[in-house]
Amino acid sequence: MLLFSFFWGCAEPIKVADNTGYCQEDPQANLIEADADCDGIITEEDCDDNDAGSTILAEDADCDGIVTAEDCDDNDAGSTSLAEDADCDTVLAVDDCDDNDARYTIVAEDADCDGVLTADDCNDDDASSTILAEDADCDGTITEDDCDDTNAESTILAEDADCDGVLREEDCDDSNETLLAVANDRDCDGVLTAEDCDDTNSGSTIIAEDADCDGFVTELDCNDMDETINPLAIDVWYDGIDSDCAGDNDYDQDGDGDAREGDEYCTVVGYLNDSDCAGAGGTWSVGYDCHDTNANRRSLIDESNPTACYKDVDGDGYGDEELTLNQIAFGLSAGTDCDDSSITTFPGAGFNEASPIDEYCLDDADGDGYAAPVDGECFDFTFSSEAILTSSPLSSWPGVRKINVLVDESLYESTSSDGSICVEEGLSFSFRYIHSNIVAATNHEATIEWTRGSSSTTCFLCFTAYAVNIFSTPSGMAYYTTQTMFENGIAMNSTFSQSTIMVSSTTMYTGTAAGHDDIFGTDGDDGDANIH
Repeated sequence: MLLFSFFWGCAEPIKVADNTGYCQEDPQANLIEADADCDGIITEEDCDDNDAGSTILAEDADCDGIVTAEDCDDNDAGSTSLAEDADCDTVLAVDDCDDNDARYTIVAEDADCDGVLTADDCNDDDASSTILAEDADCDGTITEDDCDDTNAESTILAEDADCDGVLREEDCDDSNETLLAVANDRDCDGVLTAEDCDDTNSGSTIIAEDADCDGFVTELDCNDMDETINPLAIDVWYDGIDSDCAGDNDYDQDGDGDAREGDEYCTVVGYLNDSDCAGAGGTWSVGYDCHDTNANRRSLIDESNPTACYKDVDGDGYGDEELTLNQIAFGLSAGTDCDDSSITTFPGAGFNEASPIDEYCLDDADGDGYAAPVDGECFDFTFSSEAILTSSPLSSWPGVRKINVLVDESLYESTSSDGSICVEEGLSFSFRYIHSNIVAATNHEATIEWTRGSSSTTCFLCFTAYAVNIFSTPSGMAYYTTQTMFENGIAMNSTFSQSTIMVSSTTMYTGTAAGHDDIFGTDGDDGDANIH
C-alpha cells in the first residue's frame, strides 16, 4: 500500500513520498530539480533557490533582499533602500541632513546641516554662520563689507567707510583715510594734537613750522623760540630787541643810520654785545643822533665835527649850511652842504676836478667825479691870532667870534677856521661879524682874501685883490678893507678904508659874485657818466 503525505497550506513544499521529483503531487507543479526550495519560483528566477523566502529576480534584480520598488539601486546589492535612504544619496536617513534631497550634506561633514561643509563653515554648530569663502576671518562680516577680511578685529564699511580703523563718529572725515580721529586731532585740520599749536583752530600753525606758536612760521619769524617776537609785535625802541622782526637798528628809531646819542649798538642788526658784533662782521659803535625821531637830524662823519648834530634833508652825508635861528637854538650845527635839497650836490662832489675845485660844494649828477660847470667866485679865509698879554699865541680864532658869509641874505657858512668857498656868479654876498663879549688886552687878527679877474681881453694877468682884516682893540673889534688892482701881475694902486668899532652883526663887505675867469666844474654832460 502506498503512503502519501499531503501538507496543504504549509510553508514547506509538498513532495510525493515516492520521490517522483515533483514538489507536489500535482503533475503541474515544478520539478524539484528546477525549484529546489519548492517555493514556486524556478531556480533561474529565484535569488536564493535554497530559501523559499528569498526574493525573485523580477522583483529584486540585485538579489540584495530589497525589492526593486524599495531599492535605491536594484542593480547594486550594496545600495541603500528607500526605507533607510529616502533620497537615495547613499547616506542613511540618520546621517543625512535632508533625506528628501540627494544634494544635501551629511551630518558627519556638516554638523549644523546648513549646506556648508565643516571645513568651509566658520561655525558648524550654527546654521546661520558665515562661510570661509565669503568671510575669510570668520568675524561675521562678509568680505565685501569687511575692511580687512584677514583680521577679525578690523572695522566694517558700515561703520568705517574709509577703512582707516577709526569709526565714522570718531573720524574727522570718514571718506578720507589720511585724515585723523577727533581724539587725536580735535580741530580736524590734519595735524595731531601734540603737534598743533591750537587744536581748537583748524587755521593755527603747527609746532614743526612755528616753534613758539605765535602764529608766524619759522621762516617769517626772526626768533621762533620767543612768542613775543614776531612781525606783528609792538617794538619797544632802545631795548636791544627787534621785537617786530623789521630788521632795523633798535637804537636808530628814525632809520637815518645814526643811533640815539650815547647808545652803544652794533652796526649789524641783532647782535647785542661787542664780541658777538665783531664775530658778525659789525662794529660796536656809539650813537650821536641828537634827535632820533627825525631822520633829518643826525651826526655826519663827513663834517669837521662828526659828533655834532646836523640837518641833512637830502641824505648826502653833509649838513645844511643855511640854518634858522630856531634850528641853531635847538642845537643843530651848520654843515658844509650848499644845497641840502640835492643829494648830488655836496663838498667834494667834483673829486676828479683840479684842486682846490674838488673841495668845493658842486653838483655831480651823474656821479663821475666831474662837476657841472658853475661860473662864480672863490673866497679864501685865513684866520690867525695872537695874544698881547699872554706868553704864547692863541690856538685859533675864538669860537665865539664867527665870520658869517651870506649869499642873497641867506646864511651860507659860519666859520672860525681857514677855508675856501665859492659863490655862483650873479649872486650877492656879504661878510658879517657875529661877536660876543670882548676880552680886554687881547689881539685877534683875521684875513679874508679873494681876487677877481679883469674883464679886459687886452690885459694879461690883470685882477683885483680884496682883503678884509679884522683885529681887536681894548675897546672892541675893528676892521679895515684893502683893494689892490694888478695889471700884468703888477700892483698899480690900492684903496684902504678904516672901519669903526664893530658891534653884533656888523657887515664888513658886500658885493656881487662875478665869474670872469673863475669857472668851477668841467663836466660836458652831467647826465652821462661817460662824458666829462
